[in-house]
Amino acid sequence: MRRVFAVLLAPLLLAGCGFSLQNAPIGRGVDGPSYRVTIEFADATGLPLGGKVRIGPATVGRVESKTAKDFVAHVVVVLREDVGLPRGTTAGLELSTALGDQYVALHRPPEHGGGLIGDGGRIPLADTKRSPTIEDTMALLGNVLNNSGIEQARTIVTELNTMLAGRDDTARALLGRLDTVLGALEQRTGEFTHTLRSLNRLGTTVADNRAVLGRALHTVRPAVDEVRRQYGDVERLMSSVTELSGEVNTALRKTRGTMTHQVRALRPVLAELTTIRGDLGATMRRFETFERVFSRAAPGDYLNLYGLANVPESVTGVLTGLDGYLGGGSAATGAGAMERLLRKGAR
Repeated sequence: MRRVFAVLLAPLLLAGCGFSLQNAPIGRGVDGPSYRVTIEFADATGLPLGGKVRIGPATVGRVESKTAKDFVAHVVVVLREDVGLPRGTTAGLELSTALGDQYVALHRPPEHGGGLIGDGGRIPLADTKRSPTIEDTMALLGNVLNNSGIEQARTIVTELNTMLAGRDDTARALLGRLDTVLGALEQRTGEFTHTLRSLNRLGTTVADNRAVLGRALHTVRPAVDEVRRQYGDVERLMSSVTELSGEVNTALRKTRGTMTHQVRALRPVLAELTTIRGDLGATMRRFETFERVFSRAAPGDYLNLYGLANVPESVTGVLTGLDGYLGGGSAATGAGAMERLLRKGAR
């Protein structure tokens, strides 16, 4: 057993102790059928072998190997065969957590129609990016501190203190009014939303009817040109209308009392007309009958006819006092006599 163990250990010792768990081909594959794609990065130093390849939150592959050529890192990833990558897919190196390992994030294009990246395909350097690392963030913070960023912040605070010195009450009142305005705006958020949606619908309608609006503007242009040519006449007309409106207002103010009195005096007359509305209609229909019968009784080119109809207790009777015509009878009696006369003429 000792000899067998020595034989197995000898190749490892001859390799200069270059074996490690990180370099071992463990955890670099995927379950099931797979294919390989090479991704080019400007720098892939922090990307471990066996690192995850993700599309969104889903892990779809692993990092199999890394090589450098012409100052470009060539990363070979193994992907599940059921995961298709459209042409135009981009890749980036991102961190899962602040202290976690880097992983390859794949981003599919929103629209594609040029086929898929097959086995042995490549994502070029132009379609990859490297996200900021913790080291980059700390270096940026150090650069800010070394270039007197804190000193500049202190200068800003000092200037603000100088500006507000002796004006605390004014600034406090201004902030109070601003808080009130912002509160009112917040309460009307729904109205703003409704207005913006209405404007959006209006814009959509205008866009859909652009051709109609174009024709309308083209059609109305001659009228606008004509109005522009007659602008002086329109201006004089408006001045005259203004003067006329002033005179009318003056006349109305002076005659307001008289007109009110006349309207009140006319109210009983209108009420009386309303009460005889039915009898007046029947009387007018009898006149129509009289016209037809008289035309048959005396045919000819023309005929002069003079007649006087008095309806007792009507507006005419009230205004003129002519209640004695037709024997002083009632409206019904006079109407009956006229109907008998018309029948006799028809015979």
